[in-house]
Amino acid sequence: MEKKLKIIFSIVIFLVWPSFSLGAPSISGVSGELSHGQVITISGVDFGSKSQATPVVWDDFESGIVGQNSVTPAIGSNWYNGGNVFYEGEILREGSSKSTRHDFTTEGVYNAALTKNGGPWGELYISFFYRTDYGNLNAYYEDPCRNYKVFRMEGDNGLKSGDQGEGVPLISYEKRASTTGIGLFETALRAQYEPVTYSGTFYGGDHPRSPIGWANQEWHRVELYVNVLDGKKEFRMWEDSLENTPLKTSDGWLETFYPYMGEDNSRFNELHFGIYFSRDNGASAYTYMDDIYVDETIAHIEIGNAPNYDACTHREIQIPSAWSANSITATINQGSFSNGAMAYLYVVDANGEVNADGFPIVINSSDAIAPSNPTGLIIL
Repeated sequence: MEKKLKIIFSIVIFLVWPSFSLGAPSISGVSGELSHGQVITISGVDFGSKSQATPVVWDDFESGIVGQNSVTPAIGSNWYNGGNVFYEGEILREGSSKSTRHDFTTEGVYNAALTKNGGPWGELYISFFYRTDYGNLNAYYEDPCRNYKVFRMEGDNGLKSGDQGEGVPLISYEKRASTTGIGLFETALRAQYEPVTYSGTFYGGDHPRSPIGWANQEWHRVELYVNVLDGKKEFRMWEDSLENTPLKTSDGWLETFYPYMGEDNSRFNELHFGIYFSRDNGASAYTYMDDIYVDETIAHIEIGNAPNYDACTHREIQIPSAWSANSITATINQGSFSNGAMAYLYVVDANGEVNADGFPIVINSSDAIAPSNPTGLIIL
């Protein structure tokens, strides 16, 4: 009888134990050298699933030849390059030896994009760094560059008629001339696919405006997430690791954007990085991009500069090669973290859940600092 009770008790403990999981990813350990380009294994629970471990695109541009057109990413099929995008060896993020340069200095050149064709995608997570070197920043305080599109995604393979196509989904991250003050630009989200007029445009309503010089000679990170699968209409945006998603206001999002996104199974199949810079009134610039990451899920890995995810002001994307519910293999992307820096590892799952408290590591070492032992446990 005593033996039977022990067996029953063990079964009860086994069945009850998983209920202690809160569902968000939890990291228990890291093995491997924590330096750039080295492979590590992350152990834990609730990482979820990722049907394709590697991203659709990853490009740090490190393998390119300076002065030649940017073409071949580190992961993914080749870029389409219209001819005005080149590997760059001087204007660089800290820790990088190459970036990609978009030339908007030649007369008549308004477009200089790296384009990724594929999909069609109904869900996308996109991360990139960009920088702008204006030809004459002082002149811009009279807004000669009326529209600077840093990134644009569109869809439906051009099968529909109209401007970008009747009913075609189009979202772009832009710096656009503001009507509220000289020298200010909007960070705009644009949806040019209204099915009647063909060119219905959405600007982010109450979305905060930024000075035109926000990215002048400085690197900034932008993350975008869109999901139109199964009738969903989700959009989120981060700038320098801080969420800055436009408010879903009635004057913009709900009436212009929300009703159409995802109708007739609209999908995205063209991604344009560094696409457009208006040359009106003599405006000119070189723009730069680095560390472009594209995936079909928001599930990803990052290292950040704070022990709590929401407190991070600097995060760098990591590159997975294998992914299961309790183990992830990834290649370290040190980015602009310096050698010996303390950083914190985060796993974001396919639902956007993340371990709020980062797993501490030391960059360019074999050190992963184990978290302290849990307290307050009850032993049954």
